[in-house]
Amino acid sequence: MSPFSPSQRLAYAESDGDRATMLPDPETSLAYPGWRVVAGAFLQSFAAFSAAWAFAAFAVPIGETFGASRAALGAVFGMQIGLMMVLAPLGGLLADRCGTRATCLAGTALMAAGLLATAQANSLGAVILAYGVLPGAGLALIFNASFAVVPRWFTTRRGLAAGIAASGVALGTMIGTPVAMALVEALGWRATIGWFGLALLLVGGAGALLLRDRPRGAAAPGGPGLREVALSPAFVRMVAGNALGGFATMIPLGYLVPSATTRGVDAALLPLLMTLIGVGSLSGRVVLGGLADRFGRVRCFALLYLFQGAAFLLWLAAPGFAAFAVFALLHGMAYGAIVALRPSVVADLFQCRSMTTLTGLVLCPLGVAAGLGAIAMGWSFDATGSYAPAIAASALAAAAAGLLLLPLAGRRPG
Repeated sequence: MSPFSPSQRLAYAESDGDRATMLPDPETSLAYPGWRVVAGAFLQSFAAFSAAWAFAAFAVPIGETFGASRAALGAVFGMQIGLMMVLAPLGGLLADRCGTRATCLAGTALMAAGLLATAQANSLGAVILAYGVLPGAGLALIFNASFAVVPRWFTTRRGLAAGIAASGVALGTMIGTPVAMALVEALGWRATIGWFGLALLLVGGAGALLLRDRPRGAAAPGGPGLREVALSPAFVRMVAGNALGGFATMIPLGYLVPSATTRGVDAALLPLLMTLIGVGSLSGRVVLGGLADRFGRVRCFALLYLFQGAAFLLWLAAPGFAAFAVFALLHGMAYGAIVALRPSVVADLFQCRSMTTLTGLVLCPLGVAAGLGAIAMGWSFDATGSYAPAIAASALAAAAAGLLLLPLAGRRPG
C-alpha cells in the first residue's frame, strides 16, 4: 500500500501542449521523514538484539555461578526466541491498537527490566524468568512492530528501507557478543548485564521515539478485516511457505559450528563461520533488499528460499573449512534478505485494517517450525551420528517454500 495518493505522487506542468513532467520521488531524499522511521527501527533492532543474543557471552559464567547444565542454560535462550515468535501476533495487535511507538517503548522497558533483574538474580530459575521470559516478551513487541511500520512509509524504496532497518539485527549480533565477552572479563557477568540493560533503555528508547505509524495526513490502513485476509488462500500459502522456510532458515545459526566440528574443521577457525554469517546477513539485508525493489520484492523473496535450498546442498557435501565458509556467507545473505523483506512482502500482497497483526500471524508458525528444525537436527545426530539427514530435509523444505511462494509474485494487493 502506498502512503501517498496518485495526486501526491504525480504533478504535471502545463507546458508545450500535452507535455508533462513528473516530480522527483520524495523517497529519494534523505529529508523524507520515512528515513527517520527507518533510523528508529534500526536503533530498536540494534539495541534489542545486541542485548538478547549476547547471551552466548554470559552462558558459561552464569552456569558456573549456579551450577547449571548446558541444557538448562539453553532453555534461557530458547525461551527468548520462542516467545519472540509465538507472541508476535500479540505484539502486532498492540501496535495496531495502541500505536507502534508505545508498543516498542513497552518492549524496550520489558527487555531492560529483564536484564537489570538478571544482574541481581540469585538462582537459575530467576535467570530464566529475567533473561528468558521478560526479554522474549519484549522482543515480540519490538521485532514485529518496528519492522512492520517501515513499509507504510515507502513504495518505490520499500525493500531498501526494510533492509537498512533490519540491518540493526545483524550489526547487533556481530557487535554485542564480542563487546559482552570483553566486559565480562573486565567487570564480571552481573555488572556487564546491568550495563547492557541501561544501554538498551537509552538506545532502544531513542529509536522508539523516532517511530511514527504513518505519514502526516495519510489515512489509517483500510481494506478488509483481519479474519477475512487471514483465511484467504493467498495468505494461507504465505504462512505455509514461511513456515517451511523457517524450518531451515534458523538451523545454521545453532548447528553450523557443531557440524563443522564433526567434519574435522580446526577449532580456531570455527568462530569465523559465525562472523561470515553475520557479514552475509548484513550485506544481504541492504544490497539484496535494494535489488528486490527493482526486480520485484515478492518474486525475489521466493527465489531467495530456492537459493537457500541450493546452498544447503553445499553444506551437506562440505568437505572442509573453505566449503563451510562459502556456505556461511551465502546462507547469511539469503537469511538476512528474507528477514528484511518479509514485512514488505506482506504489505505488497495484502491490504488489511490490522497490518502489524497480520505480519505477526506469519511469524508465529515460522517460530514453531524453526524450533522443530532445531529438534530435528539434534534427533538426526543422536539417531545416525550425522547431521546430514536433517540438512537434506532442510534443503527440501527451503526449496518447497520457494516453489510455494513463487506463484504469489503475480498477485495484486488485496
